[in-house]
Amino acid sequence: MYIFSFEKLEVWKEAVKLSKKTYSVIENFPDSEEFGLTNQ
Repeated sequence: MYIFSFEKLEVWKEAVKLSKKTYSVIENFPDSEEFGLTNQ
């Protein structure tokens, strides 16, 4: 599997972790609020 050069950056890896945490936190939010956050 080819890895793009930006995927090697530590900031990229941290951003992926943050987005996963964000989605897990908003998992139980009402649909109207979830759309507003994920759309950002």
